[in-house]
Amino acid sequence: MDLKERYREKVKEQLASTVDQLVDSGEVTDFSPAAAQNTVASVARAMMQNARRNERFGTFYTTQRVRELLGGVTRQAVSDRVLGRRLLRVTTADGVQVYPAFQFTQDPPGVRRELIPLLKTLLSSGVDSWTAVYWLTAKMPEFGNRTALEVAREGGGTLSQLEDMAKEDAQRWISAGYGRVAS
Repeated sequence: MDLKERYREKVKEQLASTVDQLVDSGEVTDFSPAAAQNTVASVARAMMQNARRNERFGTFYTTQRVRELLGGVTRQAVSDRVLGRRLLRVTTADGVQVYPAFQFTQDPPGVRRELIPLLKTLLSSGVDSWTAVYWLTAKMPEFGNRTALEVAREGGGTLSQLEDMAKEDAQRWISAGYGRVAS
């Protein structure tokens, strides 16, 4: 069985189990064909949105995986890097703290050095970490529709230009009331 088939079977199995649980618990009370059709359409939309997010953001690492990538550092060392705005951590809707994989190098293992000034600029401004993730992965017309991640990887004089753009964007969002860190 190929990867697509395994995925298809796993999703079907989990959806069937979830439907059974919701119906058995009394959470679902409308058993009409229209309700079933709406449910399937909602699931399809959610799957497509998830696929677009995965394509844009890539994978995320747990704290344990980040500790390993950084040479076996302590949880406190990881937290210190986050607090020092040298490492980007986001919290999922269900409260799990994860780290976008795009910020790490594999050889040598570590955080992409060219991203640190951008992280400091964005996160020091009061912009929340998810806004920083979106900014880093957005296509930028100023750079031929490449993302800040792609442009930063190239280095050179574009890094200071990216920092300036990050500062301007962050100031604009904060003054407009968007992207603030929750207090």
